[in-house]
Amino acid sequence: MNYNFGAGIGRNNRNNINNNEHKNNNPAASPTATTRRIETFYDMREVLGDGTSGQVRRAIHRQSGKERAVKVINLRRHVDTSMMEMMEREVSILQSIDHPYIVKLVEVFVEHGVAMYLVMELVKGGDLFDSIVEKQRYTEVEARRAMRRLLSAIHYLHEDSNIVHRDLKPENILCSSPTHVKLADFGLAKIVKSDGLKTFCGTPAYFAPEVLQRRGTVAGQGRYGKPADMWSLGVILYILLTGKPPFDTNMDEFQGFEVDFESDLDVWSTMSAAKELVAQMLRKDPKRRLTVRQACDHSWI
Repeated sequence: MNYNFGAGIGRNNRNNINNNEHKNNNPAASPTATTRRIETFYDMREVLGDGTSGQVRRAIHRQSGKERAVKVINLRRHVDTSMMEMMEREVSILQSIDHPYIVKLVEVFVEHGVAMYLVMELVKGGDLFDSIVEKQRYTEVEARRAMRRLLSAIHYLHEDSNIVHRDLKPENILCSSPTHVKLADFGLAKIVKSDGLKTFCGTPAYFAPEVLQRRGTVAGQGRYGKPADMWSLGVILYILLTGKPPFDTNMDEFQGFEVDFESDLDVWSTMSAAKELVAQMLRKDPKRRLTVRQACDHSWI
Protein backbone atom coordinates (compact mmCIF):
# COMPACT_ATOMS: atom_id res chain seq x y z
CA MET A 1 0.00 0.00 0.00
CA ASN A 2 1.19 3.52 -0.80
CA TYR A 3 1.49 5.65 2.34
CA ASN A 4 2.77 8.77 0.58
CA PHE A 5 -0.81 10.15 0.45
CA GLY A 6 -0.43 11.64 -3.01
CA ALA A 7 3.12 12.94 -2.55
CA GLY A 8 4.49 10.97 -5.48
CA ILE A 9 7.91 9.69 -4.50
CA GLY A 10 9.53 7.01 -6.63
CA ARG A 11 12.00 4.32 -5.62
CA ASN A 12 14.46 5.61 -8.22
CA ASN A 13 14.93 8.96 -6.48
CA ARG A 14 14.99 7.82 -2.85
CA ASN A 15 18.73 8.39 -2.53
CA ASN A 16 19.05 11.26 -4.98
CA ILE A 17 19.31 14.08 -2.46
CA ASN A 18 22.59 15.65 -3.53
CA ASN A 19 20.93 18.08 -5.91
CA ASN A 20 24.00 20.30 -5.89
CA GLU A 21 23.65 23.95 -6.79
CA HIS A 22 27.03 23.68 -8.53
CA LYS A 23 27.61 20.27 -10.13
CA ASN A 24 31.36 20.71 -10.42
CA ASN A 25 31.80 20.99 -6.65
CA ASN A 26 30.64 17.94 -4.77
CA PRO A 27 29.26 18.60 -1.27
CA ALA A 28 31.29 17.59 1.73
CA ALA A 29 30.09 14.23 3.00
CA SER A 30 31.00 14.79 6.65
CA PRO A 31 32.75 17.17 9.05
CA THR A 32 36.05 15.57 8.00
CA ALA A 33 35.63 16.47 4.32
CA THR A 34 37.77 18.97 2.42
CA THR A 35 37.09 22.55 3.45
CA ARG A 36 35.16 24.83 1.09
CA ARG A 37 34.16 28.34 2.05
CA ILE A 38 30.41 28.73 1.97
CA GLU A 39 30.72 32.45 1.16
CA THR A 40 32.14 31.51 -2.24
CA PHE A 41 28.85 29.92 -3.23
CA TYR A 42 26.23 31.56 -1.02
CA ASP A 43 25.28 35.07 0.05
CA MET A 44 24.48 34.65 3.74
CA ARG A 45 21.52 36.75 4.86
CA GLU A 46 19.45 37.25 8.03
CA VAL A 47 19.08 34.90 10.98
CA LEU A 48 15.89 32.84 10.83
CA GLY A 49 16.25 31.20 14.23
CA ASP A 50 18.58 30.24 17.07
CA GLY A 51 19.12 26.82 18.61
CA THR A 52 21.38 25.11 21.11
CA SER A 53 23.92 24.19 18.44
CA GLY A 54 23.86 27.45 16.49
CA GLN A 55 21.83 29.58 14.13
CA VAL A 56 19.71 29.02 11.05
CA ARG A 57 20.22 31.71 8.41
CA ARG A 58 18.68 32.43 5.04
CA ALA A 59 21.12 32.25 2.14
CA ILE A 60 20.99 32.84 -1.60
CA HIS A 61 22.98 30.71 -4.01
CA ARG A 62 25.13 33.10 -6.01
CA GLN A 63 24.90 31.22 -9.29
CA SER A 64 21.27 30.08 -9.38
CA GLY A 65 19.62 32.64 -7.09
CA LYS A 66 17.85 29.88 -5.13
CA GLU A 67 17.03 30.57 -1.48
CA ARG A 68 18.19 28.10 1.13
CA ALA A 69 18.21 27.72 4.91
CA VAL A 70 21.68 27.23 6.37
CA LYS A 71 22.11 25.56 9.76
CA VAL A 72 25.33 27.00 11.22
CA ILE A 73 26.91 24.72 13.83
CA ASN A 74 29.52 26.54 15.91
CA LEU A 75 32.87 24.72 16.09
CA ARG A 76 34.76 27.51 17.90
CA ARG A 77 33.62 26.21 21.27
CA HIS A 78 34.84 22.89 22.59
CA VAL A 79 33.30 20.09 20.55
CA ASP A 80 33.77 16.71 22.22
CA THR A 81 33.76 13.35 20.50
CA SER A 82 30.10 12.63 21.24
CA MET A 83 29.03 15.98 19.79
CA MET A 84 31.07 15.39 16.64
CA GLU A 85 29.60 11.91 16.29
CA MET A 86 26.09 13.36 16.62
CA MET A 87 26.77 15.95 13.90
CA GLU A 88 28.25 13.35 11.58
CA ARG A 89 25.27 11.07 12.24
CA GLU A 90 22.81 13.86 11.40
CA VAL A 91 24.61 14.58 8.12
CA SER A 92 24.82 10.89 7.25
CA ILE A 93 21.11 10.32 7.92
CA LEU A 94 20.02 13.40 5.97
CA GLN A 95 22.18 12.36 3.01
CA SER A 96 20.63 8.89 3.01
CA ILE A 97 16.95 9.91 2.94
CA ASP A 98 14.67 11.58 0.43
CA HIS A 99 10.99 12.16 1.03
CA PRO A 100 8.63 14.99 0.01
CA TYR A 101 7.60 15.66 3.62
CA ILE A 102 11.14 15.75 5.04
CA VAL A 103 13.29 18.87 4.68
CA LYS A 104 16.12 18.09 2.26
CA LEU A 105 19.83 18.53 2.86
CA VAL A 106 21.37 20.13 -0.24
CA GLU A 107 25.06 20.14 0.72
CA VAL A 108 27.56 20.58 3.54
CA PHE A 109 30.42 23.00 4.10
CA VAL A 110 33.02 22.75 6.85
CA GLU A 111 35.32 25.55 7.98
CA HIS A 112 37.56 23.70 10.43
CA GLY A 113 37.66 25.24 13.88
CA VAL A 114 34.96 27.74 12.90
CA ALA A 115 31.67 26.19 11.81
CA MET A 116 29.89 23.47 9.90
CA TYR A 117 27.18 24.62 7.51
CA LEU A 118 24.25 22.41 6.55
CA VAL A 119 22.59 23.91 3.47
CA MET A 120 18.93 22.89 3.63
CA GLU A 121 15.76 23.33 1.66
CA LEU A 122 14.12 26.61 2.76
CA VAL A 123 10.54 26.20 3.99
CA LYS A 124 8.86 29.59 4.31
CA GLY A 125 6.07 29.97 6.81
CA GLY A 126 7.52 29.18 10.23
CA ASP A 127 7.00 26.04 12.28
CA LEU A 128 3.99 24.10 13.47
CA PHE A 129 4.28 25.51 17.00
CA ASP A 130 3.81 29.06 15.69
CA SER A 131 0.89 27.90 13.54
CA ILE A 132 -0.84 26.28 16.53
CA VAL A 133 -0.35 29.44 18.61
CA GLU A 134 -1.83 31.56 15.82
CA LYS A 135 -4.80 29.28 15.12
CA GLN A 136 -5.27 28.16 18.78
CA ARG A 137 -6.37 24.79 17.48
CA TYR A 138 -6.80 23.08 14.13
CA THR A 139 -10.10 21.96 12.65
CA GLU A 140 -10.48 18.22 12.24
CA VAL A 141 -9.93 18.53 8.48
CA GLU A 142 -6.78 20.61 8.95
CA ALA A 143 -5.38 18.27 11.59
CA ARG A 144 -6.00 15.26 9.33
CA ARG A 145 -4.20 16.89 6.40
CA ALA A 146 -1.16 17.74 8.52
CA MET A 147 -1.07 14.33 10.23
CA ARG A 148 -1.30 12.45 6.93
CA ARG A 149 1.91 14.15 5.83
CA LEU A 150 3.67 13.52 9.13
CA LEU A 151 2.65 9.87 9.13
CA SER A 152 3.90 9.54 5.56
CA ALA A 153 7.30 10.91 6.61
CA ILE A 154 7.49 8.66 9.69
CA HIS A 155 6.37 5.63 7.68
CA TYR A 156 9.28 6.28 5.33
CA LEU A 157 11.73 6.64 8.22
CA HIS A 158 10.51 3.61 10.18
CA GLU A 159 9.63 1.16 7.41
CA ASP A 160 12.03 2.09 4.58
CA SER A 161 15.02 3.48 6.47
CA ASN A 162 14.83 1.95 9.99
CA ILE A 163 15.35 5.41 11.50
CA VAL A 164 13.83 6.78 14.73
CA HIS A 165 13.60 10.59 14.86
CA ARG A 166 13.52 10.83 18.70
CA ASP A 167 12.59 14.52 18.87
CA LEU A 168 9.21 14.91 17.22
CA LYS A 169 7.55 18.14 18.34
CA PRO A 170 5.83 21.11 16.66
CA GLU A 171 9.04 23.19 16.76
CA ASN A 172 10.75 20.57 14.56
CA ILE A 173 8.00 20.57 11.94
CA LEU A 174 8.17 23.34 9.34
CA CYS A 175 5.11 24.71 7.52
CA SER A 176 4.77 26.38 4.15
CA SER A 177 1.09 26.62 5.14
CA PRO A 178 -0.74 25.36 8.25
CA THR A 179 -1.29 21.91 6.71
CA HIS A 180 1.68 21.64 4.31
CA VAL A 181 4.26 20.38 6.78
CA LYS A 182 7.79 18.98 6.54
CA LEU A 183 9.77 17.16 9.20
CA ALA A 184 13.08 18.78 10.20
CA ASP A 185 15.92 18.64 12.76
CA PHE A 186 17.51 15.19 12.73
CA GLY A 187 20.10 15.98 15.40
CA LEU A 188 18.85 13.15 17.65
CA ALA A 189 17.76 10.74 14.91
CA LYS A 190 19.35 7.32 14.84
CA ILE A 191 19.18 4.03 12.98
CA VAL A 192 17.58 1.57 15.36
CA LYS A 193 19.25 -1.80 15.92
CA SER A 194 17.78 -5.07 17.12
CA ASP A 195 18.53 -4.30 20.77
CA GLY A 196 16.81 -0.91 20.61
CA LEU A 197 17.93 2.52 21.79
CA LYS A 198 19.01 3.53 25.28
CA THR A 199 19.99 7.22 25.25
CA PHE A 200 17.75 9.45 27.36
CA CYS A 201 17.06 12.33 24.97
CA GLY A 202 14.32 14.39 23.38
CA THR A 203 11.88 16.98 24.72
CA PRO A 204 10.11 16.23 28.04
CA ALA A 205 6.58 17.19 26.96
CA TYR A 206 6.81 14.62 24.14
CA PHE A 207 8.68 11.84 25.99
CA ALA A 208 7.18 8.39 25.71
CA PRO A 209 7.00 6.56 29.06
CA GLU A 210 9.66 4.08 27.97
CA VAL A 211 12.07 6.95 27.19
CA LEU A 212 11.45 8.43 30.62
CA GLN A 213 12.49 5.11 32.15
CA ARG A 214 15.96 5.71 30.74
CA ARG A 215 16.40 8.85 32.87
CA GLY A 216 19.24 9.13 35.35
CA THR A 217 21.52 6.26 34.47
CA VAL A 218 23.22 4.62 31.52
CA ALA A 219 22.06 1.32 32.92
CA GLY A 220 18.43 2.40 33.16
CA GLN A 221 15.57 0.02 32.61
CA GLY A 222 14.77 -1.36 29.18
CA ARG A 223 15.23 -0.05 25.66
CA TYR A 224 13.00 1.88 23.30
CA GLY A 225 12.50 2.27 19.57
CA LYS A 226 9.99 3.25 16.92
CA PRO A 227 6.97 3.30 19.28
CA ALA A 228 8.52 6.34 21.00
CA ASP A 229 8.03 8.35 17.79
CA MET A 230 4.41 7.23 17.62
CA TRP A 231 3.81 8.48 21.17
CA SER A 232 5.20 11.89 20.21
CA LEU A 233 2.96 11.98 17.12
CA GLY A 234 -0.02 11.18 19.35
CA VAL A 235 0.84 14.13 21.59
CA ILE A 236 1.14 16.37 18.52
CA LEU A 237 -2.23 15.22 17.16
CA TYR A 238 -3.92 15.88 20.52
CA ILE A 239 -2.43 19.38 20.59
CA LEU A 240 -3.52 20.07 17.01
CA LEU A 241 -7.13 19.19 17.85
CA THR A 242 -7.39 20.87 21.27
CA GLY A 243 -4.65 23.50 21.40
CA LYS A 244 -3.17 22.09 24.62
CA PRO A 245 -1.14 19.08 25.85
CA PRO A 246 -2.92 15.76 26.53
CA PHE A 247 -1.84 15.44 30.15
CA ASP A 248 -0.43 17.38 33.06
CA THR A 249 2.73 15.58 34.07
CA ASN A 250 6.37 16.06 34.90
CA MET A 251 9.48 13.91 34.75
CA ASP A 252 9.08 12.77 38.37
CA GLU A 253 5.58 11.40 37.96
CA PHE A 254 5.51 8.44 35.62
CA GLN A 255 1.91 7.76 36.58
CA GLY A 256 0.97 11.17 35.18
CA PHE A 257 0.67 9.84 31.62
CA GLU A 258 -3.10 9.78 31.69
CA VAL A 259 -4.68 11.29 28.59
CA ASP A 260 -7.19 14.04 29.40
CA PHE A 261 -10.28 13.61 27.23
CA GLU A 262 -12.63 14.99 29.90
CA SER A 263 -11.82 18.71 29.93
CA ASP A 264 -12.66 19.07 26.22
CA LEU A 265 -15.75 16.88 25.96
CA ASP A 266 -17.35 19.33 23.54
CA VAL A 267 -14.38 18.81 21.18
CA TRP A 268 -14.00 15.03 21.45
CA SER A 269 -17.74 14.30 21.39
CA THR A 270 -17.80 15.24 17.70
CA MET A 271 -14.58 13.40 16.80
CA SER A 272 -14.91 9.82 18.02
CA ALA A 273 -12.58 8.37 15.35
CA ALA A 274 -9.90 10.98 16.04
CA LYS A 275 -10.21 10.33 19.78
CA GLU A 276 -9.76 6.60 19.21
CA LEU A 277 -6.63 7.20 17.12
CA VAL A 278 -5.09 9.50 19.75
CA ALA A 279 -5.86 7.03 22.53
CA GLN A 280 -4.25 4.18 20.59
CA MET A 281 -1.14 6.23 19.82
CA LEU A 282 -0.82 7.20 23.50
CA ARG A 283 -0.98 3.75 25.02
CA LYS A 284 1.62 3.56 27.78
CA ASP A 285 2.67 0.06 26.80
CA PRO A 286 4.77 0.45 23.60
CA LYS A 287 3.88 -3.11 22.56
CA ARG A 288 0.19 -2.12 22.45
CA ARG A 289 0.75 1.29 20.86
CA LEU A 290 -0.14 1.71 17.19
CA THR A 291 2.69 1.27 14.71
CA VAL A 292 3.04 3.82 11.94
CA ARG A 293 1.55 1.35 9.45
CA GLN A 294 -1.47 0.80 11.70
CA ALA A 295 -1.91 4.54 12.18
CA CYS A 296 -1.78 5.12 8.42
CA ASP A 297 -4.50 2.48 8.00
CA HIS A 298 -6.74 3.97 10.71
CA SER A 299 -10.17 5.05 9.47
CA TRP A 300 -9.68 8.66 10.61
CA ILE A 301 -6.55 9.03 8.46
